[in-house]
Amino acid sequence: MSGSRVRLLSALAAVVLLPTAGDRSMAWPSLPGVPGVPTVKQAAKGVLSNELLKEFGTWFNYNRPVYVSGNDVLPTVATLPGGPWHPVSLARELELVKPSHTPVVHLPPGDYNVAVVTYCMGHNNQGPWRNKFLLAPVKGAWADILDALNYRAYGSPFAAPEIQGVSWAMQAGMSYDEMSPAQKHIVDVLLPDYKSRLHKDFYDSARDEWNALASKVPGTPTFEAALGRLGDVGTALLAIENAREQIISDGNNFNAMVAQFAHVGQLRPSDVLSSTPWSIVAPGVYARLRTRGTLLTPGVLQIRITAQAAYRSFELASTQLRGLGGGVASLLGGFSLPWNLAGFLNNGTQPLSSSPIGGPPDPGQAGGGNDNQPNFYVVGSSWHSRSGSNGNNGNPHGSNNNNGNNNDDNDNNDNGNNNGGTTNNGGSGHPVNATNPGSTSVDLSPCDPPGNTFGVAHGVVVASTSTSLTVGRGTGGGTVCLLLRPYVQMSALGLAGGTASVSSGNASYNLPNAPIVPGHVVILARYVVGGCLTPLVPKGPVPSCTITAVIDFAGVGPFCPDLVHTIALGKAPLGDPASNWLSSASLENRLCITTMLGPTLRIQAWVAATKMFTPTTPLRAVDPQNFVYDDAWGHM
Repeated sequence: MSGSRVRLLSALAAVVLLPTAGDRSMAWPSLPGVPGVPTVKQAAKGVLSNELLKEFGTWFNYNRPVYVSGNDVLPTVATLPGGPWHPVSLARELELVKPSHTPVVHLPPGDYNVAVVTYCMGHNNQGPWRNKFLLAPVKGAWADILDALNYRAYGSPFAAPEIQGVSWAMQAGMSYDEMSPAQKHIVDVLLPDYKSRLHKDFYDSARDEWNALASKVPGTPTFEAALGRLGDVGTALLAIENAREQIISDGNNFNAMVAQFAHVGQLRPSDVLSSTPWSIVAPGVYARLRTRGTLLTPGVLQIRITAQAAYRSFELASTQLRGLGGGVASLLGGFSLPWNLAGFLNNGTQPLSSSPIGGPPDPGQAGGGNDNQPNFYVVGSSWHSRSGSNGNNGNPHGSNNNNGNNNDDNDNNDNGNNNGGTTNNGGSGHPVNATNPGSTSVDLSPCDPPGNTFGVAHGVVVASTSTSLTVGRGTGGGTVCLLLRPYVQMSALGLAGGTASVSSGNASYNLPNAPIVPGHVVILARYVVGGCLTPLVPKGPVPSCTITAVIDFAGVGPFCPDLVHTIALGKAPLGDPASNWLSSASLENRLCITTMLGPTLRIQAWVAATKMFTPTTPLRAVDPQNFVYDDAWGHM
């Protein structure tokens, strides 16, 4: 036991804390308090020692497993110093940012667009608004383990949803023994050298620490009784414990965890940033995270290493990197960047950490300027980035701004969307289904409100029936987003049951069990009925626990790059039949899915009381407005 703790407990042992049985209204001092011990009169009123609170708060801050705090946000600059943005080629980037046992990236001077997949770094915060992040280091006693998990996931056989599950477990302070078999397997494969540090649950450790302190001070309340009076520390401990209980109760049901932790369907707080600023990671090193989505969606970590940073000939202590840690060093000819940066917006929004994914970045997020620039257009069956608009400053060759092929920006094959392997019929190599040879300008930013009409950016309703919806371009460019309702009422669909919440889905160019017809994009969205249990011995009709909405967008072109990138992030969790799986967070996150080919598109919807389809599965035609909405509904 440390000398300071011996002195503390000796002082506290001289004071008996006798809380009054009926007094539950008094508030304890918030951490950290002014050092001191209670008087006898204070002890009789149940007032805890500031010194006791301070000691326990110090232990909590030192041992808290993983967190991202607004107190640690890095300083920023509005404009990137050092001239125009000239990212290295994808081939060069992949030589430098490659799978490694150590979560540190060694980069020579230059600009880098590192394609990433994002992970939620919170249990009780709303999904982000997109694009407007500051950077802060991941901190905590297990921060280095999480950094290793995120970086070692790169090139591993594990999909992003599986890594997210382990990340949530670590954020909840769960021990290895408390993790699911699938999570244990990931730890065994990716984190064997850290496994011994995951031997004890954090909440239990906090209880043990409190009890050790309280045992020296007669009359101190029990750990559970004290939590409600421990201020911010108590609130954080309760949140950690609630998350642990939720994860254990959900077991391997990843979709249930997404719905719980990402607050699917709730209003999202807006941010006050007009554009993503550049964070100063170290002298001469700048970075920012850009993504249109939330957890498990593609993004870009943009990094500039200047000559100032790369050619300093001495090592930088971790404290000089504003708390980034990890034994970071600036080396002659390059800079060693730890993979521990997370995007932070505000206290009500999820921070996002990330893993590299080893591919081309989202072209709409890879420029060096402001966010939300209209960077795409469609010719025939292909999406293209606008020449020069992604920050390549007139240099059409060798750029990693859009696709990684490093061909001229006007090459018809440079976007990779002719990949029909993302269709649900299992086929591969099928061309995209655009039929209009004309050019369509598309601005990808209007997925966000206001001005979005049932998915069509700045569109207008042309006609509506009980089974279809026709939407025109209005004043928009033809971008089509998925504005999917996260909750539906079964009764409105003519089915038994209460409220159903979206759980997963996938995308295709064809209706289930039907051939591909040019000009269609089909979304399958599965909804789970809340509290639905199938009895072992049914008495009367049994409602389905899972229904599937089939939403057909007709008169449209190829998959939007946002959809292609999101589908490519990983396989479906155990038990989900979708081959090109989309999480509930992706479905609810206003995902860009396609583009209009003509002046209007037609939306139709059907519902099936099943999760799996066969050629004889009955489909009931329903009003598509049961599943899609416009901005007037107030979502996101």
